[in-house]
Amino acid sequence: MSEAGDIVDWVVSEVPGLGGRIYPLVLPTTPLLPAATYQLVSEGQDPTQDGPGLAEPRYRFKVWTESYAQLDPVVRQIKAAFNARKDGPFRSSLVDNGGPEDRDVKTGRYWRVVDVLGWQSSVPAVGS
Repeated sequence: MSEAGDIVDWVVSEVPGLGGRIYPLVLPTTPLLPAATYQLVSEGQDPTQDGPGLAEPRYRFKVWTESYAQLDPVVRQIKAAFNARKDGPFRSSLVDNGGPEDRDVKTGRYWRVVDVLGWQSSVPAVGS
């Protein structure tokens, strides 16, 4: 499976508040909420390592809810799924606290960003 596929499976199993509603990049036109979108926002290499280096991908989750009060419980579940965990889709991961939040004026939905920084995907490299 791919790294993104493993991450989606992990979120579905660890974040019951989403009910499995996690989508790449954008929400469907009429989503059932709460839901989340995800995307890979950076993928760096550790320049101190010999050879290819260690991948350090940063995934951004955007949690969407109908009310502001619904945001916090789901965001906490995502943070708990990734913060200082070594049993998920990464050998180690951390959550960048304090992501932005707002209300979409057009739809009236509330959202908050959660960034997850992972070290060394658990997915074996091609050719390993």
